[in-house]
Amino acid sequence: MLRVMLRVIVAVVVVSAVGLGGGLLWLSTSLPDSEGTLAVAGLESTVRIRRDARGVPHIQAAGAGDAYFALGFVHAQDRLWQMETMRRLGTGRLAEVAGPKALASDRFMRTLGFHRLAERQYEDLEPVLRRALESYSAGVNAWLDGHRGALPPEFYLLRLAPEPWHPVDSLLWGKIMAFTLSGNWRDELLRAALADRLDAARIEELWPPFPGDGPLTAGDSGAADTAAYTSGPALDFLAASGLAPTGRPRGASNAWVVAGRRTASGKPLLANDPHLGFKVPIIWYLAVIEAPGLEVAGATVPGFPFTVLGHNRRIAWGMTSTQSDLQDLYRERVDPRDESRYLTPDGPRRFQTREETIVVRGAEDEVLTVRETRHGPVISDLPGGGDGVLALAATFSLPDDRTPGALYRLNRARDWDSFVAALEDFHAPQMNFLYADVAGNIGFLAPGRVPVRKRGRGRRPRPGWNGDFDWVGEIPFAALPRSLNPPAGRIVSANNRIVGDDYPYFIGDDWAPGYRARRILDLLDGETPLTVASMAAGQSDHRSEMARDLLPMMLDVEPVTDRQRRALALVARWDGTMSRRRPEPLIFTAWLGELNRAVYADELGDLFESYRSLRPRFIASVLERRRRWCDDIATTTVREDCADRLRLSLERALERLSKRLGEDMAKWRWGDVHQARFRHPMLSGVPLLGGFADLAIATDGGDYTLSRGATRSGDRERPFEHVHGAGLRAIYDLSDLQRSRFMIATGQSGNPLSGHYRDLLEEWRDGRYMVLGATGARELLVLVPADPG
Repeated sequence: MLRVMLRVIVAVVVVSAVGLGGGLLWLSTSLPDSEGTLAVAGLESTVRIRRDARGVPHIQAAGAGDAYFALGFVHAQDRLWQMETMRRLGTGRLAEVAGPKALASDRFMRTLGFHRLAERQYEDLEPVLRRALESYSAGVNAWLDGHRGALPPEFYLLRLAPEPWHPVDSLLWGKIMAFTLSGNWRDELLRAALADRLDAARIEELWPPFPGDGPLTAGDSGAADTAAYTSGPALDFLAASGLAPTGRPRGASNAWVVAGRRTASGKPLLANDPHLGFKVPIIWYLAVIEAPGLEVAGATVPGFPFTVLGHNRRIAWGMTSTQSDLQDLYRERVDPRDESRYLTPDGPRRFQTREETIVVRGAEDEVLTVRETRHGPVISDLPGGGDGVLALAATFSLPDDRTPGALYRLNRARDWDSFVAALEDFHAPQMNFLYADVAGNIGFLAPGRVPVRKRGRGRRPRPGWNGDFDWVGEIPFAALPRSLNPPAGRIVSANNRIVGDDYPYFIGDDWAPGYRARRILDLLDGETPLTVASMAAGQSDHRSEMARDLLPMMLDVEPVTDRQRRALALVARWDGTMSRRRPEPLIFTAWLGELNRAVYADELGDLFESYRSLRPRFIASVLERRRRWCDDIATTTVREDCADRLRLSLERALERLSKRLGEDMAKWRWGDVHQARFRHPMLSGVPLLGGFADLAIATDGGDYTLSRGATRSGDRERPFEHVHGAGLRAIYDLSDLQRSRFMIATGQSGNPLSGHYRDLLEEWRDGRYMVLGATGARELLVLVPADPG
C-alpha cells in the first residue's frame, strides 16, 4: 500500500513538474523577439533596433513616424501590462479586471473625466502631433497583431485579452501625472475639517511658511492667508476613495545645473533625479532614437511617444515639481427652488450631468451620476461626501491643453530660444525645467498654467456662488519665473521655493523644506572643479540636513532610563548620515515619528492620521517657540512641557524597536527595515507569485536626503519602508552628450520572466550608472514593411 501511495505521489509530482515546465516554456514566449527580421504592417521603411546588455533599445529609422512606430513596438514588447494598467487607471476601468476593490479609483477617475478630456485634447491637436501619436499606436498594435507567442503572464491570470491601442490612450498619461503632481486640494479639505477643532492661527501653524533665508531657485508669494476657516464637507469620502492625505510622500525631485566655468571640462553639467512612488516596473523606460530631425536619448514612459527627460545633440533638460497651487475647491449652493440647479453670480445654472457605467468583475455594474459646475466636477458626490456640494477646479481640466506639443517640440529644441518657445505650450502641471546646451548656456524655466485668483490663495474650500474667489486668468507665460546664465553659475531645484518676495504673482506656498536644496548648494560650492563624478556623488548623498537641524533641539532632554541614555549617546555623536548599516538613522526616525504623535495627536483627534508625517518644520517651530503644542489637552491636572513629550516619544520609539529588533541597539540597522520595496500592482500579495514579482533591497537615505528614501510614517506595519524616491537618475555631460549617464531602479522589462525585470536593482541602489549604447549592441532586430498584398 505504501509503495502504491509513493508511486502516486511521484506521478503527481512528475506530472505537475512537466505541466509547470510546459507552462513556463509557453510563458517564456511572452519575452520579446530582439533578434532577426520581422515584417510588420504600418512602416514606411526599414527600422533597426539594437538592444544593449541592459535591454535598452537604440532605434534607427529613416523618418520620425517610423521611429515613433518602433518605440511603440518595443514599449509593447517590454511593458504591455504596465501600459494596460495605465490606460485602465486613466479611463476608470480597473474594476473590470480587479473587481470591487478598484471601484473607488474608478469612481474618482470617471468623476474627473480624464478620458473625455483626452478625447477633447486629441481633437484639438495639430496634424503633426496626431500623426506622431498614430504612428506610435500603430507600432503598439503591430506587435499585438503579429506576436504569436504568449502574452505577459498577467493577462492569463486575469483571463484578459489586450485591446488595440489608440492615440487617445497615450494622452491619458499626461492627465494622470498632472493630477498626481498637483494634489494640494487634499490639504484644503484637511484645513477645512480642522476648523471644527482649532482656530485659524493654530491651523496655519501646522503648515509653517518656507523660511525667509531658504534657498530660492530663481529669485513673492505674499503673506499667509489666515482668515477664519469654515468647516466644509468631511474627509470621509477621501478616506473611502483611498485618497486621503495619510502621511504619504509628496511628489519631489532633484535637479541642478552648473556652468562650464565651474566644471573640469569647461562645459555645463546637469543632474536630475525625479522622485515618484515605487512600483515594479518603474515608470521610466530608457531609449535612444535616431531619425532625421529627431535624435534624442533618455527616459520615455510606456504608452507615450515623446522622450520626457533626456537630451538631443544640442541640449539637455531635467524636471522637478514646482509645488504650485493649481487646484481649488469650491462649495457650491444648490438652488432651493430647483435641486437640478446651483447658484452663480449671474443667477441659477443647471448642473451638467452625465452617467458613467462602471463594469465590475464579479459584481453588478455600477451606474455613477457625475455632476459638474462652472468650476469643475463635483467630487463630494463620491461615497461619504456628505450633504454639501464641493467642486474641484484644476488646471489639468482647462480646455486647449497643448502639453503634448510642448514635449514634441522640446525633443527637437536646439537652443535656449527654441527651448522656451517649446515650453510655452506646456500647460499642466506647472513644472521646473532646468536646461543646458553645448554652447555653454544654463537656464531655468517654470512653464505651466498658474491661476490668478480674484481673492484668496486657495488654502481651503471657498464659496462658489458669489464669484469672489473665482479664477480670473492665469500668469502670463512671459512673466513665469526663468533664469538664463545666472551670475552664480549654478541653478538648484529641489521643490524649494522658486521666487522671492518681489515676485508679483502668487504661485503657491506648499514648497518642500529647503533641506535638499541647501545640501546641493553646499556640495556644489564645496568642490571645484566639478565633474560627472561630483554629480553622481551628489545624487547618492544621504546625509540629512533635516536631522542635523532638528536633532540638537531633540537632544535637549534628560534621560530617565539606561536605554534612553544609550540611545541619546548614539545619536548625539551622529553626523546625520542615513546609512543602511547604522542604528542611528533608525533611532532618530522612530523617535521623530513618535514625537509627532505626542505633540499633536491630542489636538487633531481623528484627523491625526490625515496630517501625520515626520513634519520636521512644524516640530522645529514647536520646540523653538510654539511650545504650547506640547501640553496634552487630554490631561487637566498636569501641564506637560516639551521635555516630557521628548522623553515619552523616545521611550515609545525604543520600546517598539526593541520588540522588533531585540534589546541590543548597537546591532540595529536602518537597512533592516528601510528597504526599497517595488510591488507589482497585480501580483503583489498573490501566494508564491507575489514573492517572485515583488522586489526589495536595503537602502540608504531618508525622507529629506538627496538620495531620497522617503517613507510612509503613517503605515503602522511598515513605517520605515522606502516607498518613494528616485526611480531615474541622469547626469548630462555637455562636453560629450553621448557620454551622459543614466540609471533606472528596476529594469527595462515589466515581464517577471525577463532577465531585465530586476537586473538594475543593485546598480541603482549602489549609485552606479550606464552610458546608453556603451554596454554593447548584443541584439539586432530589423523591422521591415510588410508586403501589403
